[in-house]
Amino acid sequence: MNRTIAFFVAAFVIGVIAQLSTRIAAGEEGTLQARSMLHARYWLFIAYPSMVLACGILGYLEPRLRVRLAGAVLLGDILTVMIFFSTGGHNLLPIGLIVYVVLFVPCAVAAWLGGFLRKKSDAKRTHTK
Repeated sequence: MNRTIAFFVAAFVIGVIAQLSTRIAAGEEGTLQARSMLHARYWLFIAYPSMVLACGILGYLEPRLRVRLAGAVLLGDILTVMIFFSTGGHNLLPIGLIVYVVLFVPCAVAAWLGGFLRKKSDAKRTHTK
């Protein structure tokens, strides 16, 4: 498998795992509103920071694709929501996409920073030789 494709698949899977793990952690007990609030807390305080960190790591591992890999992480997350957890009506899809664009910014910054650190460390390594 091509290295680039492997990185994109890994980034997509990270997004899927982040969404599914928060759904599993929120559980099935309680009312719909209680589960939704618990899911939102897990996603906001655990899954999303994990995705931002993963974007930074992916940006460090593959600096050429850093911002695109961040997009793949969020794409995996949003497609998981749309496919598995959608209730049928997509009335909130436009505002949801706007929210994901806003959420993309920290992921892209983390990926860019990871790529920047990699390039800087590579430059130091070649400069000292």
